Amino acid sequence: MVSSVFSYTAGYAAIGVMARILQLGIQRRPLTTDPLWCLVSGAAFGTVGYWLAGVDERNTALLQERKRLLLENRARAEAIYARRQAEQQEASS
Repeated sequence: MVSSVFSYTAGYAAIGVMARILQLGIQRRPLTTDPLWCLVSGAAFGTVGYWLAGVDERNTALLQERKRLLLENRARAEAIYARRQAEQQEASS
């Protein structure tokens, strides 16, 4: 869980820094002009990555809960089906 949050945050922060470097490259400006903005871009993208890690964890928990409910419903339906089959067997005998 912690490594997931770290990987999302670090990955998106790296994307933010690379986006700023690409922007400066397109503008043909040296990388040393206002290096603070690379950090700001990295922090902003890192924040988005942190938020997405939380979204991923919440969605995973929600999917696990839904899967558990579906499996319970399936087991209940199979039990009802088996009981009805047994009743039909007894009635036909």
